[in-house]
Amino acid sequence: MKALTKLCLFLIVAGVGLIWFVDEAAAADCYLQEGVYVCDTSLPQPTFVAPEPLANSFLPRVMYVKLADFANVYAGPSTGSPLVRNVGDGFLFSTVQAVVENEGQTWYMINFDEYVQASEARVVEDSEFTGFEIKNRPERPFGWMIVDYWYSD
Repeated sequence: MKALTKLCLFLIVAGVGLIWFVDEAAAADCYLQEGVYVCDTSLPQPTFVAPEPLANSFLPRVMYVKLADFANVYAGPSTGSPLVRNVGDGFLFSTVQAVVENEGQTWYMINFDEYVQASEARVVEDSEFTGFEIKNRPERPFGWMIVDYWYSD
């Protein structure tokens, strides 16, 4: 009998606790309609806004250029510097690492020790489809891959 009393007391306390917990977690949009409580359980649609770039982010500082066909690449920001290579022809884009003024000309550093004259490159707008940095785990992690992929060995 004593065990049954303890069990009943435990069930009552657990039931009250469960009611309190469920009441706290109930949907926020409830109303009385024809003597019955009706609750809207649909979640509000999330509002997506572009986040402000972080102070240490690389995204706001990226600059791209389209290289002219057969543009020369020099080891330094001068036509007197050794020629590293010629880019050939094609649809060639490069990320600008730095912009340098030398001898009255503007040069773009496209790689370490590789410079192209500004007259041989046209600054282009980056695509709005450039991606973003994820610094924290999203509330609902989900994404797409728009390219072919393969598993590494």
